[in-house]
Amino acid sequence: MKKTLIKGIIISLSALLLAGCSPETKEETQSEEPSNPREYTLADHSIPVAIDDLEILVGQTKLQALLDQELPVQIAEFTEKGSLRDREVDPEEPLEANTSFDNAFFWITDAAYIHLTLEAGEQEIPIKDALITRLELHLSHKAEKLPGNVKINGIPVTDISFDQAGEQFPDFKDKDLTLKQLGADYSCTLKFSSKTQKLYKFSLLKADETDIEDEYNYYMEEPWQRIWSDEEE
Repeated sequence: MKKTLIKGIIISLSALLLAGCSPETKEETQSEEPSNPREYTLADHSIPVAIDDLEILVGQTKLQALLDQELPVQIAEFTEKGSLRDREVDPEEPLEANTSFDNAFFWITDAAYIHLTLEAGEQEIPIKDALITRLELHLSHKAEKLPGNVKINGIPVTDISFDQAGEQFPDFKDKDLTLKQLGADYSCTLKFSSKTQKLYKFSLLKADETDIEDEYNYYMEEPWQRIWSDEEE
């Protein structure tokens, strides 16, 4: 009888200990719910583009940082006769308050360039102090012409292929050789060549929901349209 009583007490204590521990164990083993990329903000999920030692962050980097690295930033504009010309940017030229300038660009190599949007805040500023709010990296469809000194999110563009992109950019949705992510205040797109499966275009813009849906319409002719053949577009 005594042994039976002791055995019952031990079983009861064991049950109580298990009951007290099991909820805590359950909490420890529960995994967190996956985050929603549509709630990501550009400030928290920045995607840097690096050229050599210069890192460009859309929504944070100003044009002056590029000029400090002596990058050949140019402006595409129409002349009085209606022809298109490129000119070197004047760092001191004014940018009116609450306006943006969509036609700044610079060549990285003879087959790669970056197209920028520069934006002023609530006051008129010299264009050198304008914030970069859109960056488009244009690359050749020929893999051997991809620049070795350019990185996206720490990955050399020479190493970004469509097959690997799912691991390199896990939150992005893929469709027809395109990866895309719409965050709370930005849109980011990577496009891959059907010939090489390598990256040929990267774009990142800071925008509100309306701008993201519109995808920004640009009417100025791109530099490659004046230089490259249709085969290399």
